[in-house]
Order: sequence, then C-alpha cells, then structure tokens
Amino acid sequence: MSTAIAPSQQPATAAETDPETLGWMKGFPPAPDRTITFQDGSFRSFPELRWAWSNVRQLVPTVNVWRGAGPASLLPREDRDIGAVASTTMDGRPMTFAKMLEETYADGIAVLHRGKLIYERYFGALKPHKPHIGMSVTKSFTGVLAGILVSEGEIDPQAPVTDYVPELKASAFGDARVHEVMDMTTGLAYTEVYTDKNSAVWGLRRANGMAPIEPDYDGPTTIFDFLMAQKKQGEHGKVFAYKTVNTDVLAWIIRRASGMTLSDLLSERIWIPMGAEEDAYYHVDRIGTESGGGGLSTTLRSCPLRRDHAQPWPLQRSPDRAIIRGRGHRARRRPRKVQARRLHHLARRLLLQPMVGQPQRPRRLHGARRLRPGHLCRSEGRDGDRALRLASRRGQRRQRSRDAAGLHGAGEGADGGIGA
Repeated sequence: MSTAIAPSQQPATAAETDPETLGWMKGFPPAPDRTITFQDGSFRSFPELRWAWSNVRQLVPTVNVWRGAGPASLLPREDRDIGAVASTTMDGRPMTFAKMLEETYADGIAVLHRGKLIYERYFGALKPHKPHIGMSVTKSFTGVLAGILVSEGEIDPQAPVTDYVPELKASAFGDARVHEVMDMTTGLAYTEVYTDKNSAVWGLRRANGMAPIEPDYDGPTTIFDFLMAQKKQGEHGKVFAYKTVNTDVLAWIIRRASGMTLSDLLSERIWIPMGAEEDAYYHVDRIGTESGGGGLSTTLRSCPLRRDHAQPWPLQRSPDRAIIRGRGHRARRRPRKVQARRLHHLARRLLLQPMVGQPQRPRRLHGARRLRPGHLCRSEGRDGDRALRLASRRGQRRQRSRDAAGLHGAGEGADGGIGA
C-alpha cells in the first residue's frame, strides 16, 4: 500500500497522484483508506478522481451504448514520438509535449493527423479499452444527434420547446424556442458555479445521479423533475450563458422527437455506423434517464467526433442543416468543404484529457468548443449571469493556475470546472 501524500508536498505531481501508485481500490476488499465511494463524495476529490473518472460504472448506475455486431473500423496508425516536441509556456518556461501531459495530469491522449493515429498514451487508471467520462464533451454528442434530427425534419429549431415537451409549460422553458435551448441563450435563474455548494448545479448533480442526496434534501431527484422546476430570469434569446440544463432539455426533446432513449439513438445513428471499437455508456438518474449534458463515457479511440477514412463519419453524410446556428443567431448555409473543415477542427479538440479553464461560447454545434492550443478562458459577469467568454491573450497570461486539483479537474467535472 502506498504512503499517503503529506500536505506539505501539495500540489502533488502526476506520478505522486497516479491511481496505480497510490493503490486506490486495490485488494479484496480495498483497505479503508484506499476505498473510493459515491456516497461519501470521495469520487469527486483529488486525487481520487484520477481513478474514478475511468471507473464511473463501478460507482453509479449506467446504461450501455452498443457498438453493434459488425467489425470495428480501426484507425490507421502512423506512430510518431512527438513527446519531445518543445514549446514555451505562457509564463516563459520551456516544456515538451510529454511534460505538458504530466503537468496537466492527463489520463490519456490520442493525436490524429490527416486521419491517422500518430500518438496515443494512457496514464494511471485509464486503458485503451476503458471508457473515460467525457463530462461536458457529452454536450457535443447531444448536439450532433439534434442536428441530425433537424436535418431530417424531426425537430424544428423555431418551434416552442413545449411542442415537444408540454410538461415544461410552467417552467422557465415554457416560452422558449428550441434554438434558444440549443444556443444556450435562455433566461434562467439557474446558476452553474462549481465552487459554490449552494449553486443550482449541485441540485442538477443530485437529480442526475452524480451527487449523493443528503437525508434532509427535499428537492428534485430525477432529471425530468429538476428541469420542470427551473425558474425564468431575464429574456430568452438575448444573452449566451453556459448552463447544462439547456442540454438536458435538448436531450428530452430528442427523446420525444425520435421516440428513442439517448443511448439507443447514439448507438443506432453514430456508434454502429462508424464501427466503434468499444461500447460506451451514460450514467443515469434514479429512473434510468441518461445525463445528456455530461454523462457519456467513451474510450479515446471510440470517440466518434473524428474523420475516419476507413468508415464514413456519420456527420459527413448529414446535410449542412446539421450545423444549425451561427454567430449573431443567424442561420448560415456553408459549402460542404467548409463544413467538413469546421467539423474536423472540432473533432481534433475532443480528446479525453483534462482541460484547463472555463467553457466557451458554442460555435455551430451545440456545446462544441473551439479552443486553440494553449488558450485559457475566464468568466465574466453580465446582467447577474456568469457569462463565459474567451479571454484575451493578455488575460490568458494572468489566468494560469498552479493548483493541482484545479488543473486536473478544471473543465471536466472537478468542483472548479464544467460537466454536471
């Protein structure tokens, strides 16, 4: 059994927090001080989460996303050791690519170049065949499914939300339109501040099954009940604010429009057609409803938002209408070549590695990020909301954090990041 890390050694290095080195959940049963559980909340603590995010299925209920019975569409490989590639950090330190992975507590990374897998590494508890929770990357998958249904005429972006989900009539979404949910421009009293235990996002986590329910808690205990309880604040369609409940409403609309669960639809429309190597899974709430805003776990190689020359990528066959909303809230039609480049740019960014900073304004696909390497983000208050914008380069230099727990979790489910 490994020795516990002394407080004086914090922030601990990636090697010191490696789940295998620390011996988390080893033995039959594990030692009490090496046990990680859902009920005590230890699965969200650092460094325990370095084990938990690769083993969500052992902690909470899940539902499978079947890859199908057909052969896997393997990514062509052209291995290159890019770990020694040198760069300079924003604070002036020389750093190699491999060192960057260490300093960001990466669990795994896969690098594709021109359709070929050139670099693949796994650390700690993550293995090539094991799914890792994607947290808010899940939003992009939900957005892809919505875009496909829009292109097929099953969902009308201009329609009221209540055309699909009349149960939301008395909620904040009662007078919202589908495209406002997709754009995250709804006016909601809901807050998403992960460092504030009183923020509404913790209520969402209790409802979607990713936070334990205290004995005196009397709030909603399912995703549907939580969405119906949301209150309006401000006007719809005016201001972008990153709020996961929008994606969960979109997921509800998708279920109603398709007549299918999110897991079955993802399997049918994306996982099976692309020949995924492994099944994926969603964590579910207490009545088996998938978390469409942050609940999907997938392996790196099975992450579907990629261009695969061996098997056509589902979105490459979708009409341009799958890219629904443009900047300034104007619907835009773009040539297919431009669309493909944008989707490929998105695909290259969706790697299951910890991301530093805050989320950004979505572009084209609901929930999609358009980060460039090295970019950090900051939050800005606007009209009482924590509206999130891409920081300026000067602001970025001031935003770098050295907090180990924050670095590992920021952006992907730790208390300082995103992913309800």
